[in-house]
Amino acid sequence: MAGGEADLVLTRCSTGVGAGVRRCAATLVNGNSFQCLAIPHASGANDVVPVQWPCSDDAEQQWYLKPQADGRVTIINKNSQKCLVVGGATSGTKPIQWTCDSDNPPGRQDLWIHDSDFRLRSMYANLCLAIPNSSTTSGIEPILWTCTTNNDQTWQ
Repeated sequence: MAGGEADLVLTRCSTGVGAGVRRCAATLVNGNSFQCLAIPHASGANDVVPVQWPCSDDAEQQWYLKPQADGRVTIINKNSQKCLVVGGATSGTKPIQWTCDSDNPPGRQDLWIHDSDFRLRSMYANLCLAIPNSSTTSGIEPILWTCTTNNDQTWQ
């Protein structure tokens, strides 16, 4: 297991369930806005774009990390039990919540690396999850962007 993956699950954990799923759900807090990655309105639907939102203990802001090969993880929303996935490989693409790939191993669209700079990097797009223009506004949808060391790309 990669060090970055373990670092992602900090002290903001609650008990989880599910075979093969890490037993701790963690909030993903943006290093610039200090807001959490959330699924709006606790939606269980496919194709929903997450947003940054003031942190709470609500399940739509909790994420399980399911370890995969080579330090990669799938990121699963506690409320919907759906994965954070990527549908495109260009800068500006918005990630979505989607039914998790049942293949073993899962498809590259489902795989992420939480690296040593605390960025979430899509294995499919080789781009990082970022808050556009370093916005601190609630409700902003994250995008994939060229990886940098800017705080708007860090998630702890």
